[in-house]
Amino acid sequence: MSTDTTPGSQAESVHWDLSRLVDDAAAAHAGIESALEQARDFDARYRGKVAGLDGAGLAAALAELAIIDNKLSRLSSYAHLRESTAVTDEENRDLVSVTDQKMIEAMNSLRFFELEWLALDEVTARALYDAPEVEKDRHYLASSRRYAPHTLSEPEERMLSERSPAAVSAWQTLFGQVTSTLEVDFDSGDGEEPQTIDRLLSHVRSPDRGLRRRSLEALYGGLRPQTPVLAHSYDTLVGDRLAMDRLRNYADPMDPTHLRNELSGGVVNRMMEAVEAHYPL
Repeated sequence: MSTDTTPGSQAESVHWDLSRLVDDAAAAHAGIESALEQARDFDARYRGKVAGLDGAGLAAALAELAIIDNKLSRLSSYAHLRESTAVTDEENRDLVSVTDQKMIEAMNSLRFFELEWLALDEVTARALYDAPEVEKDRHYLASSRRYAPHTLSEPEERMLSERSPAAVSAWQTLFGQVTSTLEVDFDSGDGEEPQTIDRLLSHVRSPDRGLRRRSLEALYGGLRPQTPVLAHSYDTLVGDRLAMDRLRNYADPMDPTHLRNELSGGVVNRMMEAVEAHYPL
């Protein structure tokens, strides 16, 4: 990250150096096409064969899968970080759109591997993840099986993945575009000037209580005219999440989070109760 350190410099003088991820937009476009081809090739070679792999074969497949996944993750991070710095830039928005779509195609090509792994009976799966060749991947292999009761068939998973850009992602993008381009006139001590939401929120950490309060009031005042769009976006995302939870047989909205954290809901609730009981400290 490069930063302008001259006195009075503000957030807009900070720029991400993304060259360690990808050189430029052209390289990102080429990279996502290459990663998609790798995913399709992996699909062609391994589909229907997971149950017949031995420890060495599973280790080789996981190593190749990790390379593809890392490549896809870097490309996605690059595209979205570029957009976050200039959300209205057409090149950035086009790159994100293309990257997201190709990411879905690639992940759908790779999805069979996880589903075939989850479909293995426990005895076969344990023999595989206990093999010495997959020692470094043992936790991933064993823990991923906790999602089996909440995983749908491959056609259903592919369908849900394909709808994401036009459903959840679209509303998240709209929310981000509204909030990232919003500016509010505010005087933080150097005279009144337009300030973004991020700059207003940075004042919330000021030791000046009056500045903290004024910045929040300015923020809420600036957001108020956008309430219908922001509230509808939020309500739509909540509704979509509840529908997905029903499809995946989650009894509680927190269940997916507990699974990701490898914790039980009871443990988390007890921790929250202990924290709340000790608020006076």
